[in-house]
Amino acid sequence: MNAMAKVPRHEFVLLELRPYAYADMPLPSGFDKTISQPFIVAVMTDLLDLRPTDTVLEIGTGLGYQTAILAELAQHVYSMEIIEELAAQAKQRLALTGSYQHRHQDRQRLPWVALNTRRSTRCLSRRLLN
Repeated sequence: MNAMAKVPRHEFVLLELRPYAYADMPLPSGFDKTISQPFIVAVMTDLLDLRPTDTVLEIGTGLGYQTAILAELAQHVYSMEIIEELAAQAKQRLALTGSYQHRHQDRQRLPWVALNTRRSTRCLSRRLLN
């Protein structure tokens, strides 16, 4: 997948784990969370079947690796992270790789065509899915 080849995964892992950045295994990202292994990122991304004009809502930004991959494939990516420290780190990492542009978005319904989450959809609010 070209998008994965463009995104430097080592920029999205903790500094002490950079030697393992390209190993096909999940890596700790802090706060009892992990960055998904490359194979899983590839499968999740492929299943979205994105087009260049698509808009994606990602829930669970983490350190931003999947967000950067999605940004290579879709026109707009909105990503939400509830852990403030991870959100701040993701913003910095995405800015360094050129994958991030900050925009204020009001809370109106967003026009996404794909939803990417690493949580069970059983945990998502009906309001969010409608």
